[in-house]
Amino acid sequence: MDKLLANPDISRRLWAYEKEDDTFDIPFIGSYSQDGKTVYYDRHLPKLIVLKCDGQTKEINPREFIRCHEMLEKAIIDVLGWSYFPAHAAATAYEKRHVLQRLGPQWWMPYTHSMDGFADAEEHETVQRVPKDLDMTPYLAPPVNRRLVEAMKKAMGGAAKESKALAHYTAAGRPAEHCGPVSGWPKGNCEHYEAPNACAIVAGHIAQRGYCSHWSRA
Repeated sequence: MDKLLANPDISRRLWAYEKEDDTFDIPFIGSYSQDGKTVYYDRHLPKLIVLKCDGQTKEINPREFIRCHEMLEKAIIDVLGWSYFPAHAAATAYEKRHVLQRLGPQWWMPYTHSMDGFADAEEHETVQRVPKDLDMTPYLAPPVNRRLVEAMKKAMGGAAKESKALAHYTAAGRPAEHCGPVSGWPKGNCEHYEAPNACAIVAGHIAQRGYCSHWSRA
């Protein structure tokens, strides 16, 4: 964690956000805009949560901890090119560090349990308002919840496709891993490929021989 935070590009991006918005439906509690300038919180998340532990109570605003998580996750993905899950793991560790420093070690589990409750409540049926500039990277990481993504796409006006850059797309695939049907490469098609040259989750023209980080065997 200290090594990550010592990276000047990570440090600079960590506090680059310009605003916070809690007026949308954001599955998984919090997220961020594609340009990293907006931190989004789910509109159902209260600004005050009461934690209980061994007969004690603490009142917290969960946004101060969620903000740390989301901004580090976004910075790691953009600066270092990590995929979602390792970036998310690092961001969770950073979030935990803040909880331990701010509240004390005994409050980490009560805090996580309180957050799990809000995360579990986010079903695809409740997603009706999603910001058009929401970074879809967390929601397109395999295994993809297709029903949730489709609901988000509808709520965004059909804008829920990731850019080629974020998906680490390349037009040069491999015999066992490629986007569409390729003569001589009978196995390895991706389940997200849409003939003749499109993808269900990545925007733009997609070559049949292409490949990206969302590749999943059809």
